[in-house]
Amino acid sequence: MNATKITAIILAGGKSSRFGADKTTLPWGNRLIIHHLVDVCKQFADEVLIISNQQNKFAIKGVREISDVFKEKGPLGGFHAGMEAARYDKIFFTACDMPLFNLELAQKLLAQLDQGAEAAIPRHGERTEPLFSAIFRPAALSTATTMLQQDNRRLMDFFRQLNTSYVECQEEDFQFNLNRQEDYQAFLAANTTNLSSILSSGKGNTKGETQ
Repeated sequence: MNATKITAIILAGGKSSRFGADKTTLPWGNRLIIHHLVDVCKQFADEVLIISNQQNKFAIKGVREISDVFKEKGPLGGFHAGMEAARYDKIFFTACDMPLFNLELAQKLLAQLDQGAEAAIPRHGERTEPLFSAIFRPAALSTATTMLQQDNRRLMDFFRQLNTSYVECQEEDFQFNLNRQEDYQAFLAANTTNLSSILSSGKGNTKGETQ
């Protein structure tokens, strides 16, 4: 595998139980949020995948959609499917409900892999966000496979078994999820103009709640 190339993976196979509707098809402007995430991932990745609960759900040109191998296993099942399908060993994961993708933070996390880390996730105080993370596949895939075979789906257990680097970041740089309808409405109210500029700068953010 080419150690310099990157696969970006968007996790879009969750049940959206707290949100009460399908978060993967939420609009932002005249497009879906996931279309914006694909665009920003293409700025740094050589390949973009979407982990989906159904094939050809989004039909985005040049983007493969992958289903979980281990069904109903939560985000770790998505990580496993993505790692199995990726063309490259250096992988970046993001959730589909993190619309203001922080490109600068993503690059900092990926840089940790070049320094020997097997994984890297952001941390602010006691908060971590494993659904916005960089992974080096060789050790990570076998770890995820073993855990899922043992029916252990706890994502932080996965990171604890790897040589994980925790990258400190400021509150304004910490990623947030659209967990509830009110989070989405607040996000839309705060981010209604110049969408491509917000995403490409990696600096736009609003406060929210992590999963």
